[in-house]
Amino acid sequence: IKSAAIAFFARGNVHGFEPGSAREPLAARFYSFQHEVDSATHAVNRQKQLLAASLSYQLKPEVIYGLGRSNKTREDILFVPSTTWPSKEWPLSCWQELADHVVEEGFRLLVPAGSKPEGLTARAILGNRPGEVLADRSLGELAHIMSSCAGAVTVDTGLGHLAVALNLPVVGLYGSTDPELTGLTGGDARLIVSNHLQCIPCKRRVCHFPNSSDSSKIYPPCFSQSTPERVWRALQLQIGRKDTKLG
Repeated sequence: IKSAAIAFFARGNVHGFEPGSAREPLAARFYSFQHEVDSATHAVNRQKQLLAASLSYQLKPEVIYGLGRSNKTREDILFVPSTTWPSKEWPLSCWQELADHVVEEGFRLLVPAGSKPEGLTARAILGNRPGEVLADRSLGELAHIMSSCAGAVTVDTGLGHLAVALNLPVVGLYGSTDPELTGLTGGDARLIVSNHLQCIPCKRRVCHFPNSSDSSKIYPPCFSQSTPERVWRALQLQIGRKDTKLG
């Protein structure tokens, strides 16, 4: 709705998804031209199809972002813990345990934070470990910093897609959302996808399971198999620090 309103007030021809294709059908009322795109298509391809239909050009099937890694790679690992849905958040304790593994291997931590709550989370993850909270950086600034990172771990959120577009070795964590629709694509990504519960992917903003007081259990439960140890092994494989297969 927000993007549709901004486009409407720009007073130009506005293209967008028709009601049956849009995540928010009401937004289609703001569009001068509506385009039908299969809602079961991956989000990246949906946007590509919409742009091709809007600007009347032939769509190419491959994903080419036009970005790349810096030639000067630093010993930094990017953590992207913040996202809009609570159900997509990997627990803070898991990030902290993963951070210990990363630091023990000789890496520094970089954690973006675009708001006060995100800053609190980032600082809690970093603690006294070597690294930096990337607070209030523009997208361009973040892209420049990220381009020289050795690797990244991310939940289902926009900066994860930017990391893939920069061709970083990335580990993506998916629980409540469907990687077939929003998964990292077109780059060097390894997805850890949960499938042990019938409700996965629930596609709900908030998990319908109550949060247990047992701090030893990973919550939301769709992440219960995405342990810090498993994520660390995946990251080691991605950055070439381990030759064994992921268990």
